[in-house]
Amino acid sequence: MSKTHESSQSNKSKILSAKMTYLEQFLNIRQISVTSPQAIVQFEGILGSPNLDLGILKPGNIYSTIFQLYVDHQLHSEAFQTLNGMKETIPNFMNYLDSDTVSKLCLSLNVSPALYLKQDNQDGDENPEDIREVISRGK
Repeated sequence: MSKTHESSQSNKSKILSAKMTYLEQFLNIRQISVTSPQAIVQFEGILGSPNLDLGILKPGNIYSTIFQLYVDHQLHSEAFQTLNGMKETIPNFMNYLDSDTVSKLCLSLNVSPALYLKQDNQDGDENPEDIREVISRGK
């Protein structure tokens, strides 16, 4: 086996290991977050990690989880702030969110849901796999 092939295999192994580490960290925090909104700080720590976007776990997945935690813990102002941040920074951000949840949040804050449900960039280059589907398959 050539050194180039060995190096390539080593790099692939490192990337796979990093993917699994981020996913494992995400799942562990997700379990904690059911009872404590304090887990949001840990999710934000993952967002600050270099090389986060390695394929399976994207910033949109983490932001959508933070958004849902705020909604679940009835922290509507924080959820709305996260929603606005996603709208500004995540292409096709509604692919990560439940439209009914977004509508209910907007209506509770007297904001038109149409501002969020209609996306201008429907054909963005990102087509994320929802992390909830990945978690469901793992159960």
